[in-house]
Amino acid sequence: MPQNRSPLTARLKSRLRQVSFLRRLKRSVIGPRIPPRRPGVEVVREYIGGLEAGADLKVAFGGHWSDNPGWLLLTEADQDITTRLHFDDRSVDVVFSEHVIEHVSFVGGVHYLQECARILKPGGICRTVCPMLDRMMQVDFRSDNGITYIENSLKPFYSEANEILTDLQLGGLRENAVPFFFAALYMGHEHRFIWTSDLMIKVMKAVGFREARRVNVGEGRRPEVCIERRRRGVYLGHDWREELLVDREPFDVESLVVEAIR
Repeated sequence: MPQNRSPLTARLKSRLRQVSFLRRLKRSVIGPRIPPRRPGVEVVREYIGGLEAGADLKVAFGGHWSDNPGWLLLTEADQDITTRLHFDDRSVDVVFSEHVIEHVSFVGGVHYLQECARILKPGGICRTVCPMLDRMMQVDFRSDNGITYIENSLKPFYSEANEILTDLQLGGLRENAVPFFFAALYMGHEHRFIWTSDLMIKVMKAVGFREARRVNVGEGRRPEVCIERRRRGVYLGHDWREELLVDREPFDVESLVVEAIR
């Protein structure tokens, strides 16, 4: 036997069906509601609270290309490096950034290095990997890795130029990739300032580091904190094991590393 429904009950059920339809329509148009991102200071506080006693506090600013374990990875949304860093004085063991500092102005970069000196414990390491003019001046694209770099890192940005040079029977970007290489690093990728290793070393010593030196990619006082890419522009993946645990010759025509000790 069908149940008798009052007019009020029928209207309420009809209204609920309309609301449900509107919700489904909204979700299909603008997508599901995404909860707001937690403030970076909360991310830091939670990570430090869960750190095992005696474990190093290792922080990578600006995000990272992999999910290398044992690091607090802070994106630019978590921490603006041109502002005060979310850490107490002398509380961090290792600070790392890779291809981050060139995205802020020189003034912003100096502020970041000052803040790194503030938050690091005595003896702590600040490892900064970025495009360096003195490395770029030595660029050589003649190797197999160099050719792969042109294909992966330059042609996608200069496809029209490559076509023009090919039409002119000049071999495309391979005819002379150096101008496009410099143009990409100075004017592309939202870069703001390209350092030299000598200038960075002088600035780091001036802001409070007792020691600073230039090293090659993959080299450093503590090998386990050398987590930068080994084959920039050649390996495009995100598996840290593939890059860091395989013994091969590093390739990076862009970067040098300045490693400083607090």
